Amino acid sequence: MNRRDVLHFATLSAGALVAPAAFSQSARPEPVDVVKVMSFACNFCRASEAQDPLIERAVRFRRGRFIRAPIGASAGSAGYREQVYYASRDMDEEFSERIKMSLYKGTQEALVALEAYVQVYYWLLQDMPKEELRLNKLIELAQQPPAAAALQRAVSLTISAGVERLPTYVFLSRGNVVATLDTSTTGTTSMAGLREAVLEKLQTL
Repeated sequence: MNRRDVLHFATLSAGALVAPAAFSQSARPEPVDVVKVMSFACNFCRASEAQDPLIERAVRFRRGRFIRAPIGASAGSAGYREQVYYASRDMDEEFSERIKMSLYKGTQEALVALEAYVQVYYWLLQDMPKEELRLNKLIELAQQPPAAAALQRAVSLTISAGVERLPTYVFLSRGNVVATLDTSTTGTTSMAGLREAVLEKLQTL
């Protein structure tokens, strides 16, 4: 996804970026959080999912957090699909992972319109028919303030970090942006190359 599309969506919203929890000043090395700004409509974002487990392990080794921050794919997006994902993170990790991959699948393979909660619900129910009870709860949670706030933080970070392409990996230390990496800044066209650049950057921070 290019700079024009990212910034067109991001500038629609405003909000304060909530900083990660403060860390002990005596900790060494300094914990670094990595936020992956992404979109379910971005095929490069989906391809990079295979590279993310190595990044996540490296971030956790540094006692940081690896956070996925999906934003809408276009200026007209109301963020229903994204808020469903953010709500899933408050349920359980395995379930949230399945929701994430199903949203990629519905958007990029099935080409389903996911522009309302009911559309997201029926797609997920079709793709995960044994999860009806949890999907009912998920859609309820998606309509609550925490899910909307999570999306707002993602949009705010997109703006403050100057994200121009997706996916972009944003490095945060004590709540401050210290680096951003995407395929344009790393000079690579492969997701594996981007992964290696992210891992190398972690070593230098």
